[in-house]
Amino acid sequence: MISLVFYGVASIGIGCLIFGSGYFPRILGVLWAIGGAGFVLRTFADVLVPNIPTVILQAPQILAILILAIWLLAKGVNAATWEARAQAKAAALLS
Repeated sequence: MISLVFYGVASIGIGCLIFGSGYFPRILGVLWAIGGAGFVLRTFADVLVPNIPTVILQAPQILAILILAIWLLAKGVNAATWEARAQAKAAALLS
């Protein structure tokens, strides 16, 4: 169960990266980060008060995973935007 704390912290980081990337909807990053916090809270709640149901804290993470899968299958990543940003960053590094 302690490993879920590490997974939750990593999920918060992934949520921040998704939020700031611009390739996916920002709400997806917010849901992912809230879900990561839910994993951390669930672990502490299970340790401190083991008799209460805490599965609901994982719902935002599960929802974010499903939305990301559907988004990638339906729309994908805009390759033109991806390449334009990569070229702009490369030009900025060279100058």
